[in-house]
Amino acid sequence: HHSRALSSSVLQVTIRNVIFRTTESGAGKCLQLEDCEGAVLEGCTFSCPSPTLDMAPYPARAATAAALYCTDSTVKVSRCRLEAAGLEARGLVVEGRSRVEVEDCQFVATFSSAVWVKGREAHCRLARVAVKECGG
Repeated sequence: HHSRALSSSVLQVTIRNVIFRTTESGAGKCLQLEDCEGAVLEGCTFSCPSPTLDMAPYPARAATAAALYCTDSTVKVSRCRLEAAGLEARGLVVEGRSRVEVEDCQFVATFSSAVWVKGREAHCRLARVAVKECGG
């Protein structure tokens, strides 16, 4: 009858060289990380062509289209390409207690924001990042 607390274990996620593309006609997200500690994304492409109208600039989480959405997570993103060519789609959304580092990446054609950091506890650091054809 011994049980270990789940909070003492750390789940680490590493994803390399994968292409993510939403096919939803509504509020799609290529990848949503929630409560992830130490996630690493390298060499990936995230493409979110969602045509959603999510009442920018403050849609509810469920209605937000984004290439990558991080909530209460620590994430390192490197050598990735994020595209979000929906009318209100975003490249990267960082919210909650998230700490996200983005290095050597490209944000292309994110018609809304390339990066949207929501809330006082959310932090995002960008290094050597190219932003092209982005709004917001």
